Amino acid sequence: MRAYLLQTAEKGYAWLRLRATGRAGHGSVPNDENAIVRLSQAVAAIDAHEFPREYVASVRSLFDAVTAITGEEWTEEDPEAFLPLLGGARQFVSGTLADSANVTAFHAGYKGNVIPQTAEAELDCRLLPGHQEDLLALIDELSGEHVAVIIDKIGISLDAPGDTPFVEAMHRSIRAEDPGAGLLPYCLSAGTDNKPLAQIGIGGYGFAPLKLPADLDFAPLFHGIDERVPVDAIRFGARVLLRLVGDCCGGGRLTETLAGPVILCQTRRMAAYDAFPLHIFDALGTEPLVLEERIGGSVMVVERHPQNGPITLLSASASRISTDSGEKVELAVEVPGGQQGAALVAMRIVCDDIATRRRVPPVGAPWRTGSERFSVAARRQCNAED
Repeated sequence: MRAYLLQTAEKGYAWLRLRATGRAGHGSVPNDENAIVRLSQAVAAIDAHEFPREYVASVRSLFDAVTAITGEEWTEEDPEAFLPLLGGARQFVSGTLADSANVTAFHAGYKGNVIPQTAEAELDCRLLPGHQEDLLALIDELSGEHVAVIIDKIGISLDAPGDTPFVEAMHRSIRAEDPGAGLLPYCLSAGTDNKPLAQIGIGGYGFAPLKLPADLDFAPLFHGIDERVPVDAIRFGARVLLRLVGDCCGGGRLTETLAGPVILCQTRRMAAYDAFPLHIFDALGTEPLVLEERIGGSVMVVERHPQNGPITLLSASASRISTDSGEKVELAVEVPGGQQGAALVAMRIVCDDIATRRRVPPVGAPWRTGSERFSVAARRQCNAED
């Protein structure tokens, strides 16, 4: 069984600066009040500290769910034996078992033969719920008397419910694209925009469904050298998210997507030939670009590139797909420049839905983007009769 992660919780953070003070002087003169040395000692003490493990509710739920899938039990005393079962998500989860503090930058000195009066280091602390005051006190203690701890920014920890209708919609969107797959809750060790959203009463989740190869150690790629995501994983995630948006907008109405509005044009005339979009382009006085890749293996797509305007992708043969109702539609998606890939994904999902379910999604999506000239021309063409 394949499983995907749903972030229902996230650690808080404290971005700190350690500022050491000492006695400035010439580099050739002995100095037992060197600010850089004092800062280094504080950093070494923080780095050597072992934070105790604690299993928050979302982590326990995740481990229990993995046990149900694999049959392998987990214990609080030895989580290291269990973590390899999480595959590429292992490091994401291991970062949520305790508080942490990592030094990310040093700022000290300005010349090779001068001992500076001050030295600073930046510290990224990630903390479990309810640990903020204790962690700040600990960092202050470990830093020593000659190092001040300055708080630059605090981010709250979060824990959202995992049994809401919205979460169930996420489960459905995953199962629709990967039948039999599961969606497991977890706590994110990093932070997201859900923190400021929570402060204005909006609950949020981390849902980035990527169908990753089993042998890909994914977590270490974040903010690392050659940070990347497999293209097929992105395509899968886009389909899942589009289904989720459609589900939440009224039972699968895919009339507006992250790629731009998907416009469904009802017609009988378009089924007669593949050149339907050319009539629209002729009316607008612009040349189309015929794409070599056919979505769904059969539907031709053309692309319109007007000057100083959005790009529109139109299908030319989607109306040939057989439906139970006998209705015929062509598709149009309007996106900013550079987003044609997202538009193709949106069109592919709608075409696949028509082909597999033999149904036509609701016709009559609003024409809210693009110039009025294009809207009128397209509407006139779509309403043409034999």
